[in-house]
Amino acid sequence: FLKELEMLTQTIKVRITKGYTEESRFPCTVGGRDVVKLMEENVKLTELWYGAGRGNYGTVYKWFVEAMELCSVTAYKAADVPTLESSDSWLHIVDRDTRLRFLRNIGSRDRQRQRLGNLSQKQGESAIDNTLLSNIFKPVDAAVLLVQRILRKFLLRLISMSQQRQLSIIQRTIGVDVDRLSPELVRAVLTNLNHAELACMGIEASNVSWRALCATGSVLTDWGQVPQEDKQLWVSEIAHVVNEHLEKNPRFGLHESGEYSLEDSARADSPNEFEDFIDWSRRHPGQYFQGDKRRHMLVLIAGMWSRNVAVISRTQMAQFTHAKYLPIRWI
Repeated sequence: FLKELEMLTQTIKVRITKGYTEESRFPCTVGGRDVVKLMEENVKLTELWYGAGRGNYGTVYKWFVEAMELCSVTAYKAADVPTLESSDSWLHIVDRDTRLRFLRNIGSRDRQRQRLGNLSQKQGESAIDNTLLSNIFKPVDAAVLLVQRILRKFLLRLISMSQQRQLSIIQRTIGVDVDRLSPELVRAVLTNLNHAELACMGIEASNVSWRALCATGSVLTDWGQVPQEDKQLWVSEIAHVVNEHLEKNPRFGLHESGEYSLEDSARADSPNEFEDFIDWSRRHPGQYFQGDKRRHMLVLIAGMWSRNVAVISRTQMAQFTHAKYLPIRWI
């Protein structure tokens, strides 16, 4: 069992080395089915030692915390914060200043994620508010988020196919079986080829697939491995295309002028109120809009009917959420 957990940890480390995105580093399924199996196995093994009904998740919990630290989900690693321990080991006092210094970096790290087209992982007033990201968006934001994910997969597939073709050409031309080489040796082989040699083989040196191949030494398997400048360019281009489409498409409740058009059932509400509702759901997750359940439901339904509010399913939102949690039944 411990070897299985160690293998999962090694998988995370390999993915980090390869440049995987933070949401792709954790090897278990997003829905938590793999994690549940690990927890059940942990309970069975500890019950064999402590007796029936006395099993626990301790080993999985410890591994899980370390896995989240490796995946950059937490603001800091527990080992990096000085602590004082009581003689009976029941009390741990954390260095407050060091902890606060790490916490201050969360904002800049989150803004960097957003510049690369990722969803902000920060909402509400405390860290616990981030456990379930809000699934209420402006229509344009929801469209950009979902379309961007689809296009990422499509572009990544095109890049991978192009890289496989490039490696096949190089293998035939120089007579080296690159499939048997390590990524480091592949990088050495590729970087030694000059522009003239590449042109003779029909390979464009400035192409994103070639640049990424030279950087990683292997065919891309995750969006995080795409060169950063290309990711930023595609993110802005996708947002521009989706915005342009929504402005021209009346199905999304937008006139060609870009102004919102409301249905008769929602004429009493202004677009600003819908924006306030969306902002409230992020600032106060789990709370009714302005503390009023009836108004919350009214604005939500009116916003959806008038296409001023878009709701993304929880299953889809889980794919954009970096943090994972142990599904423990408390009652």
